[in-house]
Formats: sequence, C-alpha cells, structure tokens
Amino acid sequence: MTLIFRMLALVATHLALASALADAQDVPPPQLSMHQATTLALDEAPEMTAAEARVESRRQLIDAASRRPNPTLDFSSESILGTGDRNLLNEGEAAVGVMQPLERGGDLAARRTLAERDRDVAIVSAELRRRDLIQTVELAYLDIQAALAQARVADERVEALVALSEVVDHRVRAARDPVMARDRIEARLAEARIDAGLARHRAALNSAILASYWSGTADFTVDMDGFYAVSIVDASSDSGDTPELALLRAQRARSDAEIGIETARAIPDANVGLEVRHYQSTNDVALGVRFSIPLQFWNGNQANIASARAESSAIDAEYSARQRQTLRDIQRLQMRRQSATGELNALDSDVIPRLESTLEQARAGFARGSFSFLEIYDVQRALMDAQLRRVDAIQAIHQADIQLRRLTDLGENQPNGSGAQQ
Repeated sequence: MTLIFRMLALVATHLALASALADAQDVPPPQLSMHQATTLALDEAPEMTAAEARVESRRQLIDAASRRPNPTLDFSSESILGTGDRNLLNEGEAAVGVMQPLERGGDLAARRTLAERDRDVAIVSAELRRRDLIQTVELAYLDIQAALAQARVADERVEALVALSEVVDHRVRAARDPVMARDRIEARLAEARIDAGLARHRAALNSAILASYWSGTADFTVDMDGFYAVSIVDASSDSGDTPELALLRAQRARSDAEIGIETARAIPDANVGLEVRHYQSTNDVALGVRFSIPLQFWNGNQANIASARAESSAIDAEYSARQRQTLRDIQRLQMRRQSATGELNALDSDVIPRLESTLEQARAGFARGSFSFLEIYDVQRALMDAQLRRVDAIQAIHQADIQLRRLTDLGENQPNGSGAQQ
C-alpha cells in the first residue's frame, strides 16, 4: 500500500510540474517602458563609467593643485680634491641648505581655479554623453514601437485578404469568376504575408539592438499605448539651452582660469632658504640666507597671456554660433512636429475614414457583382498605405519630441562653477 501511495504522489508531482511549465510558457513577456530601458542602458554603459572616472580624476587634481610646492634640500661643497691642503679634510667647505619656492602673484589660487574648471568641463562632458545615450536608447525604443505598429497594419491586411480570398474562391468554384482571379488574390495574399513577416522581423531586430545596450535579451514587450498617445501641444523651449552650450560655458570659464594662471606666472616666483656652512680649516659653522628670482629680460609671459585671451575670444564666437544653430535646430524640429501633427490629423479626420467608407462600399458592390476583387484590393492597399503613413507621422512626432528633449532638457547635472555666458 505504501508503494502505491508513493507512485501516486510521484505522478501527482509530475503532473504539477508539467502544469507549472505550461503556465510558465503561457505567461507573456514583461513590458519594458522607455524609462526602464534608458535606466538599464545608463547603468550598464561603459562610456558613462569612463566619464565618471574622468570626473573623479579631475577632482583629485583639485587636491593636488591646492598644495604648495615642496622644499628642496641642497648640499654643496668646495675643495673636495686639490693639491696641498686644498681638500675637504683640510681647508674645504661644505654647506647644507633648505630652499622653499615662494609663489608670487596668486599662483596657488589660480592653479586651484584651473583645476576646478577642468572638473566642471568633465562634469558637463559626462552629462553630454549621458544625454546622447538617452536619446539613442529612446530612438531605438521608438523604432520597436513603429515596427510593431507597422506589423499590426500588415497583419490586418493579411486578415482582410484572407477573408477576400475565401469569397473569391467561393465565386470561382461557383463559376462566377475565372480561375485567374483566385491566383491573383493568392499572389496578393502571399505578398501581404511577406510584408507582415518583414515587419515582425524588423521589430525583433530592433528589440535585439535595444537589449544590446545593457547586454540583455529581447524577452520583453514595449508600450504600444504610449506610442499611439500623441500630445497635442508642441514641445518647445523658453531658454533655448543645450548641453553643447553648457559645455562651451564650462570651456569659457576654464579659459578665464587659464588667463588667470598665465597672468600669475608673469610675476616670477622666488626661492628663499637657509644654509648652514661648515669651514673645515677653523671648524667653524655659519648660518646663511639664500635667495634667487628670475630676471624677466627676454620673456614676461605676455605671449601666453595673449594666447589665452585669444582662446577665450574664440570660445565666445563658438558660443554665439552654437546659439544660432540651436535656435535653428529647435525651430526645425518644431516645424517638423507641426507638419507631422497636421498630417496625422488629416489622416485621422479625413483620409482614413473616407477610405474605410469606400472599402465598405466596394465590398458591398463586390457582393452584388458590381465590382471586381481588384477594386477591393486597390482600396485596401490605399487604406494600408494611409495607415502606414499614419504610423510614420506618429513616429516623426515622437522623434521630434525626443530630439527636443535632448536639446532643451538639461536636468540638474550642471556644475556650479562653470560660469555663464552673458
């Protein structure tokens, strides 16, 4: 009896496992939002790791720039070897001194400021790379949505042609249409299935491309409701600011710090120190003072100062040019969005409803024998083209929104000391 119970328990366990595996296969893949995709990509991006490492490197250089120059230990001797008594053991002299560089003109503060501006440039550069990666991932996510939307249109076309082919086949068998009509509709159906397969292949390929940003697998779905939800208000910007402009401001502030450090270097640094000298002949010891400073007869560092100022002027000109380009880019994207929105509204309000009404009339006429299936196919083809055009318009709107966010939404990752271009 115990053996029978064990066998029944084993069978029940096997059935439970089989049921669990079947249920697991029926579970749909999880939906991945656009925000989750960008978060995964940012967490796994090696370029962001490199950018953060460069920021940390610049922070360490600030500490190095804040330290004063180290003193130097000097040793000198006279008459180490010579004829007669002229040697170190008889009349030689030896001196030991400590020299400390004395920075004049604010070198320490200028050096620290330059290191801080280098850090600011690294921070803005990291933000720029982050924005580029977010835009790339969002566009890849949008490509999946558009491919799936196109696959839906293709599948609807296949379903419509399958229903039409059944009617044509019935009419051919009833000798109401020639056999050629069935062959032609079958060819159109095969073409539609190819289009549907290609659309699904594009969606799968785009999913694999998106998953590669975090070295994952394409076992997810995307938010299609968000794709069809198009905002009516145009995306715009009041400031017209971009990460590129923020980077130029950081570079301009660094250029100012470069001017400061070159100006400080124009004032020569001195070396001061104390020296203890021993006289071997009398065994006396004396304390002395040492001082040295360069004489700027030939080079007052004016060329380096002028070069730094010229670089600042060049950055100012680049900033103005980038501002104009930014305004042109924003206007171009807004116009593209307005055009796509107008096209979408026209398709939804006029073109697609008319084609759907025409298709219904063509089907009714085909049932009465007034139209051929080719006329129905032409209307269906026109309706499919309009629906695909609608998908393209929606994709263009979302693309414009993504690019406008990349241009205008700077976020909070901006350095406090990067300066501002007035």
